[in-house]
Amino acid sequence: MKRYLYKFATMLTITHAGILFGQDDTAIEEDFLSSLNEASEIIAKEKLNIDKIPSTVTVIRHKTIEHSGAKTLYDILAMVPGIDISMSASGKREIVVRGSREKYRDKIKLLVDGIDVTNNLYSNQFYYYLFPAALIKRVEVTKTPDAIYGSNSLLGVVNVITFLGQKGNAATFDISSENGYLTTLHQRWAIKNGTLSVDMHKGYSNPDIEADPTLLIDLKTHRVSTLRSKELAYALEKTKGVGMEWNSGNFKLEYRYQNYIKGSFFGISNVVPLAHDHDVSLSHHALQASYDGRLGPEWRWHLQGSDKEYIWDGSYRTFPYNFQPTDDPSKDVIMGAYIHEREIGAMGYLKYEGLIHAMTIQAEGAYAKPVKSYYIQYIPAIGQQETHLTGEKNIIKEGIKRTTKAISWEDLITPWEDFSLILGIRADHYSDFGYHTSWKAGMVKQIGDADVLKLLYNNTFRAPSWVELYAKAEAEFHGNENLKPETMQMLEGVWLHYLSNSNRIQLNVFIGRNDDPIVRATNDQGLNQYINGDRKTFRGMELSWRWESVDDNILFLSASLTNNSDPGIKYQKANSPKKNIKGWFDWHIEDGLHLFSQASYRSSITVDHPGQSLKVPSSFVVNETLTKDMGAWSIKGGVKNLFDKDVEYLAGPSDIIQNRYMFIHSHGEIRVLGREFYLRIEKHW
Repeated sequence: MKRYLYKFATMLTITHAGILFGQDDTAIEEDFLSSLNEASEIIAKEKLNIDKIPSTVTVIRHKTIEHSGAKTLYDILAMVPGIDISMSASGKREIVVRGSREKYRDKIKLLVDGIDVTNNLYSNQFYYYLFPAALIKRVEVTKTPDAIYGSNSLLGVVNVITFLGQKGNAATFDISSENGYLTTLHQRWAIKNGTLSVDMHKGYSNPDIEADPTLLIDLKTHRVSTLRSKELAYALEKTKGVGMEWNSGNFKLEYRYQNYIKGSFFGISNVVPLAHDHDVSLSHHALQASYDGRLGPEWRWHLQGSDKEYIWDGSYRTFPYNFQPTDDPSKDVIMGAYIHEREIGAMGYLKYEGLIHAMTIQAEGAYAKPVKSYYIQYIPAIGQQETHLTGEKNIIKEGIKRTTKAISWEDLITPWEDFSLILGIRADHYSDFGYHTSWKAGMVKQIGDADVLKLLYNNTFRAPSWVELYAKAEAEFHGNENLKPETMQMLEGVWLHYLSNSNRIQLNVFIGRNDDPIVRATNDQGLNQYINGDRKTFRGMELSWRWESVDDNILFLSASLTNNSDPGIKYQKANSPKKNIKGWFDWHIEDGLHLFSQASYRSSITVDHPGQSLKVPSSFVVNETLTKDMGAWSIKGGVKNLFDKDVEYLAGPSDIIQNRYMFIHSHGEIRVLGREFYLRIEKHW
């Protein structure tokens, strides 16, 4: 029993090092375990059932990623129960977690090899969602907010583990029938006293997507007119990045650079742009150094420092300067900005790994400020030239900064082999708004050999971003320095039932509430301003079944149902599908040959706009991928949306402009690609 308790406690402490983990079944591969930076020799040599840990985590492993034909992180996350991929009116794909579709930012914590890539400017990180799947070893997702992770884990945590530091080298090249390509390279060298790993990627996509007409709604008269006729959307996406890791004993130095360029697509205010319009560029740099040590057999410590930068640079068309319907985009107002943010931080923790307790005490702090910023606004139709505005006319208040400090404590208690309890508390201080305390509690009870019950509670928060606090865009949105952090409380119950070691059913039931959500509203001057809105509630369930045969065939099915309430939604009965069914089958045809079949269903959405009622239809999509391994080479070919079904995402209305006007697409939806063929060639050495 003591041996079991030691293994169980050690596994839990790994999670707080910034490496989330979980499993889809009872068998954890040695390769999976040895890839964890802090896995002990005992753990690496044995297969453990970590479903008994008081957390709920979904892991998408490398073999599934490889056989599925996933191109990017988006494709991987689409396989997770309770997660849907949608699209904003600006053409940016977004992650919908348990029915919560956030219009302006993602409210999840995204870690890439343990590095937090979220920015202070807008609290988002979507520029990493096109990260190549070929460079990813596994993805771990918890949809339960985790108090110990601090701000922005409001809807959960996603941790991406790449091949940096792993043995083996590889290069891939993808080509798509929809005018796109993606190439990657991973290389590792053994150097005296350590190892050096590098990965690189570059991608391009510019598919032909036709946008529906744009409608102008006059809220005063309820008159609906066609502002723009059908146009070819500017769907350009370009991405490139570099990752580096130097590892020498207990010391590690990591660097990650990501650049993402986006065409303005449907326009920020849902106005269809020209086929070739303005670009927006987003860049993120992160440098992190860390050191691990021990204070005897039961105590470990960790120190790390980081330096991160984020740059938003670009402009986009918004609306006609006189609000009159027109087919001439040259009359649009053009707006944009340049903002360069920098943050330096430090973190350290001390861990105790005993027979009954696995305790972690952590402290961290950071300092951030905008290094440079200016606002762009001009109107070509009236001869107004591009100018860079600063001072009182800047896009964001000048001279701002943010200092944060936090301390947390977490303890896993395992008094009996079939029962465990976890408790945690975290205290944060932000120079923007003061103190906030978060806490968590969870328990796991094993009932016989076939059933496990979990009960989890988390209370966490999201700090207002700089745009929400200090933005000064004249026509679009205004900050509010009186904002409070929004909070989330989530209670979740989990039932696991094993029909056999390779045949498992899981049921998750959750209920939560989002207090003081940060939303946009029209103030007395008719301008859009951020405020703390009314409470949102979350209710739903997720049911999944996983079966694995002795010859490595894997079948996975899941169904999720949400019934959330959002008082901020005026014109939609829901802002995302309430029902989501998905599944996949990885068929091992013969050695070196795999067929991966994937299907998903999304229910419809009803939209009620002033003067008309619209419905975004349901969709059913099937993807097929065939993989052939030939020694050091691998060839993969497949098709997405095999039956060429219409797939449409909700295009919500624009913000209300001048307290009178609103823009929408004529059918309240954004059409996405139909059938797409792709080919990937991969070489290992």
